[in-house]
Amino acid sequence: MVRLSNTLYPEEQMLRLWNGYWKNNNKEYVKVPRRERPTIKTSLSTVNPLFYVAFEGEIPVAYSGLEDNGSFYASAGTFVVPEYQQLGIAGKLIDKKMDKFGSKPAITFINNLEPYWKNFFLRRGWEVVDLNNIPEGIPEKIVQEEINAAGAENVLVYKRGSITKAWFNVLKR
Repeated sequence: MVRLSNTLYPEEQMLRLWNGYWKNNNKEYVKVPRRERPTIKTSLSTVNPLFYVAFEGEIPVAYSGLEDNGSFYASAGTFVVPEYQQLGIAGKLIDKKMDKFGSKPAITFINNLEPYWKNFFLRRGWEVVDLNNIPEGIPEKIVQEEINAAGAENVLVYKRGSITKAWFNVLKR
């Protein structure tokens, strides 16, 4: 049975835990810090990301991260080992991460070519960014950097309002 950590692990600790297992079992799943990944084109979510981890027994099988930037959060990615995909683990991790956002807005970019992934976020209340309607707390400069790096259609923002929160709670059931 897969269980989610209640601990938010700093990236260095999460990678020691993650790679400690996977380097001996499937090197394909070994990960490097976000700041070293070619898919991450800005410094957002690379300075001090924290991660929830999903375990099957003692085996780390998925993680999802976030970074607190004071007035807003940045999503710091999600990964699920392919053998554990389609089991709802990513959704549970992301819901847990969104609960952590509280009333702060958040920003993410989609670097996955699978259209399902973007729709996954949209169903949870995220919206494609609109430079004329940026959630209060997320600096326009940050949004513009993300748009320049990922394209406007791939940058999503989240602001939990009363309606969004109600739908989020319905979706979690």
